[in-house]
Amino acid sequence: FTGGRHLDGDVVIAADGVGSALRRQLVDDSPHFLGLSAITGDAALASEDPLLSGGYFMTLGERGDSLFCYRQPHGVHFSYTSHVDPSVLDSTSQTNLLRQVQAATADWHELVRSITAAADPESINTHGYYDREPTKSIRDGNLWLIGDAAHPMSPFQGQGANTAMLDALALAELLGSGNLSADA
Repeated sequence: FTGGRHLDGDVVIAADGVGSALRRQLVDDSPHFLGLSAITGDAALASEDPLLSGGYFMTLGERGDSLFCYRQPHGVHFSYTSHVDPSVLDSTSQTNLLRQVQAATADWHELVRSITAAADPESINTHGYYDREPTKSIRDGNLWLIGDAAHPMSPFQGQGANTAMLDALALAELLGSGNLSADA
């Protein structure tokens, strides 16, 4: 581990997502950019808007862009997704990224405008969306890949997280059974 820390164990389970460091060692494949990037941020906004009554909402724009928002203890977190290469966003200041989101959503619902107006520029981050090709093996000895580390997929609709939970359950049952044959 980082800093020279060492742990002993029987199994290493890589549940570290599409950017898995352990998958990179096992499979050594490159991520595939999905053509979408997100600008995320936080707004200190206490809203009783009905759109947030369930805790979150998503709205779609006319250019294939979207804004997903959810409540958190001190306001609202948002993720604005659009068709842009992440390298373009990486070279843009946080303040200008927030301005881009505000301009792109200027004619959207009032709640969207309120959230982006209340956003803290220091909270702005970016990331691209990636997947990888399916791997032929999810195991190498006592190293197991689960979730997006094993079968990365589009990061939408909770597919990766849900698959990771199913993988974890199946692996726990397999490990609990003691049936770890070479082809398991």
